[in-house]
Amino acid sequence: MKSQNGSSNPGAEIKRFSVDAGENRSEARQAVTETARSLGFSDVAVEELSIVSNELLSNFVNHGCTKPELWVARLERDGALGIEIAAVDRGPGIRNLEDALADRVSTVGTMGCGLGAIRRMMHEFDIVSLCDDETAEECGVVPKGTIITTSKWLNGRPPSSGRFPFSGYTRPCPGETENGDAFLIEESQDTILIAMLDGLGHGAEAHEASDLGIGIIRQCSSEPLRAIMQKLHTGIRRTRGCAAALFRLDTKAANIEFAGIGNIRSKMFPRSDISLYSRAGVVGRGCLPTVHVEKSVWPEGSTMVMHSDGIAGWSHPETMSRVGGHQPATGCHFLLKNFGYDHDDATVCVIKDAVDAG
Repeated sequence: MKSQNGSSNPGAEIKRFSVDAGENRSEARQAVTETARSLGFSDVAVEELSIVSNELLSNFVNHGCTKPELWVARLERDGALGIEIAAVDRGPGIRNLEDALADRVSTVGTMGCGLGAIRRMMHEFDIVSLCDDETAEECGVVPKGTIITTSKWLNGRPPSSGRFPFSGYTRPCPGETENGDAFLIEESQDTILIAMLDGLGHGAEAHEASDLGIGIIRQCSSEPLRAIMQKLHTGIRRTRGCAAALFRLDTKAANIEFAGIGNIRSKMFPRSDISLYSRAGVVGRGCLPTVHVEKSVWPEGSTMVMHSDGIAGWSHPETMSRVGGHQPATGCHFLLKNFGYDHDDATVCVIKDAVDAG
């Protein structure tokens, strides 16, 4: 199993820290250091990563950011190991990114070398920022703030992400410690499988269903989608059940297959004529609804987003443009932060085509 620009294991490999009012800053820095050391980074690289995390955390405080979060994830791509650090906030946004990325430019009286230094010390860097007057109300949600995703690789340079980079992130319902959502991204030589499960409700029992289900899917991931869904249904009967969606991309032939049951949503854009429709029902309870497998050709230059029902209201052209125009990890964080409900678990996976259709 490989993951790109994010972790396909939503367990210990992803750590999320809410750092409002400076809280949990030391824990977040420690998580970066411990993850880097566990991956085998040198002392110099560990120190650089510590500086990066400290700069990102300081930006939250210096710029009065709202609901800031730091995410730390282990990465694996083509056998290479790395670490991803993402800073996410709902602050005032950065009005001039070019100036902000230049050294010694500051709007708060500091030296202003933070973002420029971060970009130099990391192997990959992506940023999206929306100011108040640049956003439009979308279904009652006003996206704003800044998302920065960075990565550093153990071998000294980023491995190729190929034509189809992807990412996935998940978080539990605020106030809960166990996540009822789960996902798996598994890449073989010519295919990428994305599986997402949403256990009914949230909390421990929902987690039991989704966690058990991901283990079952991992064991039969190379089988036809209909067979995977049937084994999932049989294997989680003792649980409360879940919604499930399976997406497989043949990266060589650029063909796709999709099967879904329950309230997990999938959308491909900018092409809108491909149906990734989940049938009503629950996997693992009663009789399994008929599993319909959609088949199509991947439209060149497209992006596919799959998410649980903890995310909603994002299908606006401007939002899709933001998601499709950035790294998959940045798109995941953008949707989680701006369109994730505060009363439910939330999960999102993004896969995009690096080929420009234009």
